[in-house]
Order: sequence, then C-alpha cells, then structure tokens
Amino acid sequence: MSNDEKLVLKYLEQFAGEFVSPLDIARRAASPRRYQTQPGWARAVLQQFEQESVVEKDLKGRYRIKQKRAKPARTERPKDAPPELKVLEPAAPEPAKSHYYYLGPSVVEVDDDQPFAAIVESLAVVSDSIKKAA
Repeated sequence: MSNDEKLVLKYLEQFAGEFVSPLDIARRAASPRRYQTQPGWARAVLQQFEQESVVEKDLKGRYRIKQKRAKPARTERPKDAPPELKVLEPAAPEPAKSHYYYLGPSVVEVDDDQPFAAIVESLAVVSDSIKKAA
C-alpha cells in the first residue's frame, strides 16, 4: 500500500460513516504544500479504492469507507429438539407396480411383488386356455 493510500484511509477513518469530498481529503490528508502543487492527488487513489470496493461514493461525489454488513447471529438448535424439529420418519414404500402382458386375446396383470414362479404359472394358465379355445 502506497503512502498516498495510507494517508487517504487514515483521514477517512476519522469520519466514521460520513461522506467526505475529494478536495477536503486532498487538502487535509497531506501537507498544504502538496495540495497547492497537486490539488487533485486524492482522486486517483479514491477511484482505485472504489474499484477495489474499499470505499463507496454517494451521488454528490463524496467518499467514505465502505460499511461492513453485520452478519446475523447464529442460533444453535437445542440438543433436545421439539418433535416438529426432529427428523421425519421415512415414507412408506411405494405400492408394487403392475405390468400387463398381452397373450393372444387375453391380458395378464402381474405385480412386481409376485415371485417369478407365480408369474410364469399365470402365463401358462392363460396360454393353456388360449390353446383349448383354438
């Protein structure tokens, strides 16, 4: 950090939360001789600080050190949480999906929960009834 930057920050810290014009900063932050020879020396430093979000500028062109936002205080959850804050129990499992198999003119409905042997048996019954009908 350069000497000019340190001078500007030190001067702005004296006016906590108040906006200060760049000419006042240039006039009072350094020596009077510096202001006479270079009256706008503080503008470049202030513009750099504004780009780095160190200071903020109001509509009149005055500057102040950027206010830090206060973070909300964290509240800890009690160890013995009331019932509405406790973890919910898992939901009931979904019902078994039905599948439909077309076997000639008839339809066989089969659930996922049925064992494979029962599925084959129901298909054999339907196929036998189709053979007898033919």
